[in-house]
Amino acid sequence: MGTLTLTSTLEDYLEVIFRIISTNKVARAMEIAEQMQVKRSSVTVALRSLAGKGYINYSPRSYVTLTSKGEKVAQCVNKRHLILNEVFTKVLGLSDRESENAACKMEHGMTSQVCRKLAGMLNALADNKELSQELVSNTSAQARLIDCENSCGYAVTSSDSSVPLADNGH
Repeated sequence: MGTLTLTSTLEDYLEVIFRIISTNKVARAMEIAEQMQVKRSSVTVALRSLAGKGYINYSPRSYVTLTSKGEKVAQCVNKRHLILNEVFTKVLGLSDRESENAACKMEHGMTSQVCRKLAGMLNALADNKELSQELVSNTSAQARLIDCENSCGYAVTSSDSSVPLADNGH
């Protein structure tokens, strides 16, 4: 995707700009600062970096818009976020707040392959309500039995599922 030159923080800025532009057509540094809950000086540094890399159009005291390159990356980050959020809320039954926080942290490390597979799973579950309900129910029941404070409760196994590997406590 070409985001290897972007930190997760810069990806977050692109995502916020994308969301603001989706409703307001343009973004302002003040709006970005409010949504990111950072100082305007931090926003200015990030905007200069993103502009220098060709992801946004920006000049001080002016509107911020995405370049086509920036829009493409922002759409991907936003899509990864939405997919993760949906998995966390609909499949794992997490609260909206916990899902949002987890998605925000995990979206940056998600590959296109993982994104495709999770989207495919969500589509398959949407097509099969019975399977979806069974998966959610079984996941919740299994989760209640696991103590992640002391051990994750999941033993990684080799390709031969009868041979459990060590549970390393993660």
